[in-house]
Amino acid sequence: MLFEIDIEAGDVTLSVQSQLYSQESIEGAAHAFGDVADVYVDDESEGDETIITLELKKNPKNEAALKETGGNFLNELLNQVIGKQQLAANKKLNRYIITKALMSARRDAADPLQPPAADDEQLTDEQKTEAASLLKKAEEAFEKLQKDFH
Repeated sequence: MLFEIDIEAGDVTLSVQSQLYSQESIEGAAHAFGDVADVYVDDESEGDETIITLELKKNPKNEAALKETGGNFLNELLNQVIGKQQLAANKKLNRYIITKALMSARRDAADPLQPPAADDEQLTDEQKTEAASLLKKAEEAFEKLQKDFH
């Protein structure tokens, strides 16, 4: 892994493994760093690595700031990857919560006060328990907002 600091140019050049860090993750981290540095990705990176250069917008000739920014960028890049993995892992649960909320908002013509039952068969017992807990927290937060509003 490459981590080079060029004080004269005011930039940090680093490399990351292309197999671990997708282009989408790199773009997400670059967007998060838009206020701190200009981020350039070498489109002609060869092999298993992607070369990324960060040019600091403030204090570009400060070695400590360059090191810190390079390290923080790598941390943000890791956060992007983990966030994407968590989103994929929780996809079914997210769909269930959204479906449950939408179905609760919809009123049945025969009994407008009774929301239709959701299809719980696709979730494990643990996911059902977690979903119920999250829905209860959301309802409590909504009730608190209503009280604060009035």
